[in-house]
Amino acid sequence: MRNAIAHGRFTYQEKLSWPLPPFFFMSNESFEILDSLNFLTARLISCYLGIECWRKEWEEVNEDLMPPDKLLERFLINVAEFPELNCVSINEPNQYHITWTTIFKHYVSNPKKFKIDKLEIALKSLFMNCTVNESNAGDLFNISVILSDSKDEEIQNTAIKNIDLIIQNRWYAWSNKRDIYSYLEKMNVSPIWYLNYLKQ
Repeated sequence: MRNAIAHGRFTYQEKLSWPLPPFFFMSNESFEILDSLNFLTARLISCYLGIECWRKEWEEVNEDLMPPDKLLERFLINVAEFPELNCVSINEPNQYHITWTTIFKHYVSNPKKFKIDKLEIALKSLFMNCTVNESNAGDLFNISVILSDSKDEEIQNTAIKNIDLIIQNRWYAWSNKRDIYSYLEKMNVSPIWYLNYLKQ
């Protein structure tokens, strides 16, 4: 981010969401990992000193870390290479850190790299076999909003059913059902079906 500013690259953000970022936002997306870095540093110092401090906190943070781009790409190319991932384990922290949440975050941060057609081909069997319940609804809601624009009718219908069920039960993790659209619009991802759904 510092180099982008120093070399005069475009750093202005046209769309913002609450809470607003600092006026001169030097850290870009890195604010998302600052807590993780704090706990990692504390754990490293503890290990160096031979004490057990910060182990629990680090283990909790470690569960939510994003998988590397290359690992997710490998997964999307060949799901069979990851037999441990199924419609149950993809809802929970796992050894690969590949969950509905991390897939959603990777897609939103780089929709040109992780295209929707790649997602729908790779995730079809996992997505179609997932049963929505209160504990996994927040994650499934986010990925369903993305997949509601799928060209595959089966995936699109499942995504729409998920969205209807989750909204009906108010199981989404956002403060209201419009917030996800505002967030996606800010990230330059516009879910067409979901926008029409909100308008109706």
